[in-house]
Amino acid sequence: MPSLKQRLCAAFMLCAVMLSLSSCLIVINKPDAVETTDAVQVDVTTAAQVTEAPPAEEAVSANDEAKHRLDSMLDYDMGGKTFILVTSDSNVPLPVGTARVLDKTRWEVLNEVSEKYGAELVITRTTRAKMLSEFLESSAAGLYYADILCAQSGEVGSLFAESLVADLSDLPFLDLDAEYYYPLATESVTVNGRVYGVAGEACVDYDVFGCVYADLDVLDAMNADIYADVEGGVWTLDRLLQYAKQYEYAEDGSYKGANAISSAFDKSKAIEYLFEATGIRYIYQNDGQPAIYSPVGSPEAAVAAIRALCYTGNWGYYLTEEEKLAYSETELSDTEELLQLDLLMMGKGVFYVGTLNDLARLYYSGRMLVPVPMPKLNAEQGTYVSPTAGEACFFFIPADGANITESAILIEALNARAKGAISEAYVTNALHYYIRNEKSVKMIETIIERPYFDLAVNFGGRYGAMRNVSYNTIIMAAETGLDVLDVHYWNYLTAVDVLAEIVSAAK
Repeated sequence: MPSLKQRLCAAFMLCAVMLSLSSCLIVINKPDAVETTDAVQVDVTTAAQVTEAPPAEEAVSANDEAKHRLDSMLDYDMGGKTFILVTSDSNVPLPVGTARVLDKTRWEVLNEVSEKYGAELVITRTTRAKMLSEFLESSAAGLYYADILCAQSGEVGSLFAESLVADLSDLPFLDLDAEYYYPLATESVTVNGRVYGVAGEACVDYDVFGCVYADLDVLDAMNADIYADVEGGVWTLDRLLQYAKQYEYAEDGSYKGANAISSAFDKSKAIEYLFEATGIRYIYQNDGQPAIYSPVGSPEAAVAAIRALCYTGNWGYYLTEEEKLAYSETELSDTEELLQLDLLMMGKGVFYVGTLNDLARLYYSGRMLVPVPMPKLNAEQGTYVSPTAGEACFFFIPADGANITESAILIEALNARAKGAISEAYVTNALHYYIRNEKSVKMIETIIERPYFDLAVNFGGRYGAMRNVSYNTIIMAAETGLDVLDVHYWNYLTAVDVLAEIVSAAK
């Protein structure tokens, strides 16, 4: 007779939540291949035939490819109609200025899409905290709120529960399998075959992507090559722990400072970021059961590695008042607050877990602090994954929208036009202002390549049982040392009921 834990383990690893996406889609015209120059044949001279080598093809920028992609899309005249787009992220899709390469590219995307379709796109900024209440108040008053929403993924559950967003799976002119959408994002907002949002470069703010900053000067003294680790696929949780211990226990005392690893987050949030970086899914959509799924390794192995890192890796989260006095080289004023980030900038530590948003400030530290991806679970993990922790944006269409078809066309065009162009501009912008060395270019490209999205993170903000059976399970197991399966089982039955409720609402 198998034990309870054995039976749970078998059930636990079943692929889980909803039916896979299946819908009839009208696929709009895809761009033709970019034209290239044929080889040039010259006349025969003397007894030998001489053929010139074909001229080298000029490199086509990602921005030019994106322009071509937009030009190849469906023509549809909207006759100067005005569309309202409300965003809860101050950086997307509307640029914050005009001077940076990234801003100019965002303006190009918006202007070219508007011009192609004869549409006037009016973008209004709000906050994550206000968007839902504003939307509900407008709906209750019979007022029109927006044609398109750009909302953070952690708000999906609330928008869904209030029946505020439309199912996109049956809309014409939307190719949900197109290359310009993140496939993991689409899957993470799919319930019972219905798709409630899409995400691509047009709505992404890379500054929310999780990453690790490393002090190259300290690593050089430790004879550690983190770039080689990343490029060789061996930048793992264990390797991070190895370096943290090496820093702490240097026999000659050369690495004395604060904590080996510091963090922008408290311990629970740091655990969440580390787990997302393993690529393990909190909820895997298949047969309607809430199971944590891992393509490589097991959830138990991930939790054990994260726990070891958080509790034996000389990791600092917040500073006590005594530590602030001990580490501060100058007397702080009443308005100053010493943070873990400041310690890294002072040369006290070797790693910092944060987001790409920290890049600008760390550049001016005077130290060689460079971004690298979050570590993998193990070397077998196929790609590096960047945590987003519910903060990356999706496009949604309000269910009561008067211009749903046109809104879908605009969303499709914005993402098609942005694909490759925004990421290229982001890296170029970082290269102009913040990047310390050439290898950092590749690191940032790797960080922004594969963001993490998960149904449990998207819906957990509204559905507590979903949250408890997913990321709260991981956090509790890592913080307490309890078995992952035990914690999962305590919340399993209530999560099944919630999943049934969500699926029923999507019918």
